[in-house]
Amino acid sequence: MSQAGVKPSQELRLILTDTTGNVKMTGKVVWASFEIPPNSGPRYRAGVELVDADTEAVDAFIQRHTVQK
Repeated sequence: MSQAGVKPSQELRLILTDTTGNVKMTGKVVWASFEIPPNSGPRYRAGVELVDADTEAVDAFIQRHTVQK
């Protein structure tokens, strides 16, 4: 989700940040929609294809932020 407008085929710089550090990558918007949810401001929701992500670093980030049941 983003408050800034995004559109299909747009390239984005993405950064996943936590106490361990940053994981930087490039992504390409595959789809995007504009929405105004109740009790909130307007925003864009988008599906992003990761172009040059370090898959091991992304997987480690996901593991650190996954709630175990």
